[in-house]
Amino acid sequence: MQSIACTLFEGNYNKGVAALINSLYSNNFKGAVVVGFRGEMPTWTKSLTKIEGEKLEIQNAIGYFINRDIKVYFLELHTNFHFTNYKPCFILQLKKSFDATLYDGIFYFDPDIVNICDWSFYQHWISCGVAVVHEIVWNDMPPNHPKRKLWLKIAESVSLKVHNNVKSNLNAGFVGVTFGNISFIELWARLIDAAIANFGMNENKFSQSEHDWDIFKVADQDLFNLAAMTTELPLAEFGPDGMGFIGGGWLMLHATGSPKPWNKNYFLEFLKGNKASLTDKEFWNYADGIIRFNTNSSISFKKFSLKATSFLGRFYSK
Repeated sequence: MQSIACTLFEGNYNKGVAALINSLYSNNFKGAVVVGFRGEMPTWTKSLTKIEGEKLEIQNAIGYFINRDIKVYFLELHTNFHFTNYKPCFILQLKKSFDATLYDGIFYFDPDIVNICDWSFYQHWISCGVAVVHEIVWNDMPPNHPKRKLWLKIAESVSLKVHNNVKSNLNAGFVGVTFGNISFIELWARLIDAAIANFGMNENKFSQSEHDWDIFKVADQDLFNLAAMTTELPLAEFGPDGMGFIGGGWLMLHATGSPKPWNKNYFLEFLKGNKASLTDKEFWNYADGIIRFNTNSSISFKKFSLKATSFLGRFYSK
């Protein structure tokens, strides 16, 4: 069965989107990729074949064929929300556009993620429950953690209670649901609305506070965790290796922090004592794919710089 993958970007994060699509293509994804964006369309779309007429599944979107099995739709968004806070609204918007009898579910990926796993596993994963991945930060976060008690004030304001004793902090850069479990996304959106209305959340900001002890730090992720605590749906949890935060991962790789792989000068990073990660290496492997967002020479130089600094790192370290 086909699937729907989606992401959001603005600015040069379009390069991350290209690598994400390449990684899905390389690992047997079939279905639609929907890209919400602000600003300019990526220049790399000029090499793709446009979808016309009745084959276009989303109104007001611009669609392209990647191949006969994958379509990508670009949907320009007009919202004052920071995109990190807009994720559940975007996913719910897509639910209305697609025929649930043709697609097994919706998967959201941040645009700095690449997939390294065969897509059939993702389809199995959402059949087990709401697909989520543990953070590395605060990974050990018991059900009675005092931060969770702060979040519960928001849940109580909309008459919700705990149904899942989640023991780890979850990363909001990915979520996967069947159409039957879309109520998890509705709950996430409802909690964001409550936080904006009654708890001082600023929908325009990524970071809500400088202090970890405040009710919000990065609100979308805090409320994603609260949704996991208060949903009556089963969760299907993957550890921090699921995003490459610790060794042994085989699922996806998440380039958190900055600079992003497409902005990195690896020789300069080496001089600062920062070694290239597996995420960096896999990003540039997938940059060399069906979508080309850089010239061949630029991609080759990035791969060379990764190999060179990895070799030098055998002899020099911080």
